[in-house]
Amino acid sequence: MGRVARVDFEWHDQQVKAGDRLFLSFAGANRDESQFPEPDRFDIGRADNRHLGFSTGPHYCIGAALGRLEARLALEALLRFPRWELRELPAWLDNLTVRGPKSLRVALG
Repeated sequence: MGRVARVDFEWHDQQVKAGDRLFLSFAGANRDESQFPEPDRFDIGRADNRHLGFSTGPHYCIGAALGRLEARLALEALLRFPRWELRELPAWLDNLTVRGPKSLRVALG
């Protein structure tokens, strides 16, 4: 996502001037080693999970409640199966804005 700096500031020893164009990568969100131990590992029970999945503040996602409902319904349906088997390791999307698998092939039993 592109942005334009409104004021001069310093970020990680890098000078940013008002008017500079910036690119924010959502693919890196929620993968901060200082915030999440093992940030690349999926952990549904992760404690102190201050993630950015639905953004924050005035940019908070208007569809967050719907997204949570869809996820809950999908997980409830999938968790009815007592056995899962991963059929193949997933290939990851080659995308700058979305991080996720191209597909996730599992056998349910």
